[in-house]
This record gives sequence, C-alpha cells and structure tokens, in this order.
Amino acid sequence: MERKIWIDVMKGMGIISVVAGHIFQGKIIEIIYLFHMPLFFFIGGYLFKPNQDIKKNFHAKASHLLVPYCVFLIIIYFTFCLPSLNGLTAKEMFVVLFLRPVFLRSFLGNRFNSGAGFLAVFWFPTCFFLVQQLTNALVVKTSKRQTLIISVAMLALSYINSLVMPRFFLPWGGHILLAALPLYYAGYLYKTGHYNLNRLSVCILSVLVIASEFVLKNNRYDMVRVNYGIPLVTFFSSLIIILFIKEFAVKIAKFNAIALLLAEFGKASMVVMYTHQAIQITTGHYIKNNPEFRFFFSLILSYLLYILIKKFRLSRALLLGLKKDQTQVKADVQKYLSVW
Repeated sequence: MERKIWIDVMKGMGIISVVAGHIFQGKIIEIIYLFHMPLFFFIGGYLFKPNQDIKKNFHAKASHLLVPYCVFLIIIYFTFCLPSLNGLTAKEMFVVLFLRPVFLRSFLGNRFNSGAGFLAVFWFPTCFFLVQQLTNALVVKTSKRQTLIISVAMLALSYINSLVMPRFFLPWGGHILLAALPLYYAGYLYKTGHYNLNRLSVCILSVLVIASEFVLKNNRYDMVRVNYGIPLVTFFSSLIIILFIKEFAVKIAKFNAIALLLAEFGKASMVVMYTHQAIQITTGHYIKNNPEFRFFFSLILSYLLYILIKKFRLSRALLLGLKKDQTQVKADVQKYLSVW
C-alpha cells in the first residue's frame, strides 16, 4: 500500500517541535508542549492495525522498537560515561558501566532522567511499545465499547497519578501509559471514522485553543514529568491541535519541496528523537547563548546520522529495527557460526 506522505509530513512537524521544545523557551514552547508528544501517540493509533496473534505481534514490535532502544541507550550511555573511566581497573569499570544505579535506572526508564538529560526522551519508545501491546490486546479481546470505557478509565487514572501521586512511576514509562493509551486509541478511532470533525470546525476550535493559552495556566501535556494539565480540557485541546496539524500536513503534502523536506525528517523521526539531545547538549558546552544554532545543528546532524544508518544492513537492523535486515543479519550470523 502506498505510503501517505502527509503522515511523514506530520511526523516531521512533530519531531521538529520536540527538538525545539528541548532548546527554546517562551509562549510558543508552551503551545508546543500541548501537542508534540501526544501527536506521536495519535499517529501511532492512526497507523495501528490489530493483530489477532498477540504473541507474534509482541515479538514483531519488540524487534522493531526495543532493539533500537537498547542499542541507542548503550551507545549514548557509554559515550557519556567514557570520559570518567580513565584509570579504572577492569572490575571497577564493569561496576561503573553495568552495576551503578544510573545505568539500571536508565535501562528501566528513570523519570529523573527527564528534562535536559541525554536520555530525556528514552521513555517514549518503551512507553509506545507498551501502549501498542495493550491496545492490541484490548481491541482483539474486548468490544469497542469495553475498550473505550477502559481508555476513559485510564485517562481518569492518569489525572490521579498527575494530581495526587505525581512521584509514582513504573519502569519503561508504564505510568505514562495511562495518559498515552487514550491518545493512541483516539488516533485509531479517528482512522476508523469515529468522532471526526470537519475542517472548518477544526480550524475554529484550534484558534480558540491557542487563544486560551494566553488565559489558562498549565494547559500543557508534559508527559515525561507526569503533568497532564487541566483534566479533559488539556486532553481535548491537544487533540484539536493535532487534528489541525493533520489538516495542515495534508495541504502541505501538495507542495513538493516543502513536503519532501518535512517528510524526510518524519522518516528520520526516531533517530532524531534518540540523538538530538546528546548533540544539542554537547554543542551547548562549546557554543553558549545561541539556541538557534543548536536547534538547526541538532536537526541536521541527527538527520545525517539517519542517512548514514540507512546505508548499512547491520545499522538498519540494530538502529532502525527493520525486520527484513534483522532477518538477513541473523541468517548471516548463523552462517558464519556454522563455518566455525
């Protein structure tokens, strides 16, 4: 089936917003925090296809999402720690790299890595994986009405987590799943034709939402910090802005040059997600008080890394999680081992 370019355009706009949100400040960033991470869960729901074989679905999505997660985590963690390893014995180095709480917390998804840290976005792929698995199980095993009721209940629990127990968290962003699954399921319902709004309604509501940002306080979806804003108001505000971006992406997709540029960033979105923090933080050590340079440099270098990763089968298998390449690499390894 032909790939819809507007989806990649939408993802491109989303990942550019993510990078901007980690570098700039001000009112525009508050608006970005209303939609930038919810957008990826919504798109995931839009692209979601139920799989009756739950076990097969688990293995397929684990290969696609968790393999790159582990490899990128190890690369960035080792790069961050290596400067402090000089002069250590082999035993001390092992303890530092593998047994120190910071590594264990990083692998399991530590909420204290949020903010400006190298691993600030590493909660997303694992949480996305959990959302995929639970949504698939619900859609396959329960009725639409039951799945909707469970989604609403999870949304309510997310507010309890945010307002009453903000320090509660689960490994791999499991606690964020409460807020993420309703967004994911909303994307699925939108694709299946439920609860759609016409273009004029989306535009009018989007103007009202943006205008309200200058009046309402805390109307933002800061998922990693378990701040889900104003109950229901922020959730629906986020969906309205996401639908507006979707309509905008459909229009932009008709203009080749702009569409191709945004779509390329959309295709590279996961690589950009993993790498931009390490690039922009490191750059900030040498070039201070120039957020614009950090923004563009992080985007461009992250994209160039994506291009480099695409050139080799092994990197595509490990860092992009492409099934075809993973199968071929596995076959090559087995062939090599059989010779020995």
